[in-house]
Amino acid sequence: MKNYILILSIFSVLNIFGQDPMTTSLVESIIDHDFPKDFEYYLLFKEGLEDPIIKDSLQKFQIRELKLLDNNFPLDLIYRSNEETIDWTNYSLKNVKYLSRDKYKRFSPPLGKSIIFVKYNIKSGKYDSILSNKKLHTIVVKKKMLWNKNKIWKNKKLNQELVKAWEIDEKINDEENIYFQISKPIFSKDHKYAKISILENQRCKGEGYTELYRYHNETWEMLLRYNFVSSKVWISHAKCGNIRIVGTE
Repeated sequence: MKNYILILSIFSVLNIFGQDPMTTSLVESIIDHDFPKDFEYYLLFKEGLEDPIIKDSLQKFQIRELKLLDNNFPLDLIYRSNEETIDWTNYSLKNVKYLSRDKYKRFSPPLGKSIIFVKYNIKSGKYDSILSNKKLHTIVVKKKMLWNKNKIWKNKKLNQELVKAWEIDEKINDEENIYFQISKPIFSKDHKYAKISILENQRCKGEGYTELYRYHNETWEMLLRYNFVSSKVWISHAKCGNIRIVGTE
């Protein structure tokens, strides 16, 4: 019975602190230092970012820079790749909301938003509740009974309400404008060094990079950022970021 209780205790600790405390502390350091400071939460794909087809590499000047920062850095770590996947929901990451590839096929926020129509004179409490509980990338538009929602672009007053709702959503839900992906970190044998890759995909652009870290004085220090990638979205007949409606409720 004592052994059984001990096993249960171990599993409880793992569930609270994540499968690997070093992984948790590393990712939280990245979130604290690299991600937007004013976000209340971060939208992170629960599936870890997969290794790129092109293997990581450093230029000679980058290796010299790295050696100046830490002459003991194990260079073999740079060329190691992940053989295992990771599920970030198994880790106790702070201020994170998870996305799943099963539901969100794209790795960047959609170009358009859905609309929820509500009564124009809706009570403020109910309106605020709908705003707080709506789905991602959905705007709440106030509409009078006589306004035909099927002719939203032709009705000047309804169109004004649409623009206002879009601007409100962009302002109060800035967190919805970036989808993050993080790879499973690769650690040195002594767990004093780590390599990890991050992708930050926005609606109209994205960027990614790999970072090398050192664990020193009980904190993770970023030594070098490299392997930069970037993307930009182009659409015909409109500017990326303009109002685009994909459905109504």
